[in-house]
Amino acid sequence: MVLRDHEKQMAEEFPGLKVYLPNDKERPPELKPIEQLNVPLIIKDTQDPASYEIPLGDSTYKKQLEMARAFENVRLRFAGTASFIVFPVNIEEKGRTYLIAHIYLPLKNAGSDFEKILATLTEKCDTITERIREVNMITIKEKQRVHDISMGGLGLEITNEDLKKYVPLSDRITFDLIFKMQAPLRFQGKICHVASDDEGEKYVAGIDIEGSGHSDYRKSNQERLNNMIQTIKLEDQ
Repeated sequence: MVLRDHEKQMAEEFPGLKVYLPNDKERPPELKPIEQLNVPLIIKDTQDPASYEIPLGDSTYKKQLEMARAFENVRLRFAGTASFIVFPVNIEEKGRTYLIAHIYLPLKNAGSDFEKILATLTEKCDTITERIREVNMITIKEKQRVHDISMGGLGLEITNEDLKKYVPLSDRITFDLIFKMQAPLRFQGKICHVASDDEGEKYVAGIDIEGSGHSDYRKSNQERLNNMIQTIKLEDQ
């Protein structure tokens, strides 16, 4: 549902745009030889054979189409299309990249600003992957203790059994920071390292703060966090 919802939204901006899973049986012939492509592919002139000479490992996109006996059929299909872009939707976990889907965008008019389009698709993919993470997110309401907090990051003492199971396998986390008499501050963080005590009863995770969530306050969550940290420092003096 996440992909289909975003496909509809993106198609309003880019007519003809489609999103295909790697093993989708409805993938058009020009996508079948590149089911595992995880970098953008741009064909700037569909009627120029040289435009298809894009390196793909030890081969080229043109050779892959020829091996599938699809090259000439693809050119005929694109008689009324100036160019097309294939953009991967990737998600990263623990240093590995996983291909989720391909955004397929045929462009009828010549002279497209490819750099601008790629920048827009990058933003769209970031939104999609963030939404996928949210859908698959496990919500823990049990409070966990925070150590050594700064604007850059914090140490998180983990005692919840579900968190102890999943945090070592993840590389990102969304969390609410709660200070006394204050509304929660939501942040996204990168999990840099995780260590456990000898008994395995608690873990300590080092987390870099990468971004903040929605705030109804005039001040951003980062500004409010900075104010709270300064207050804590004054109280400790």
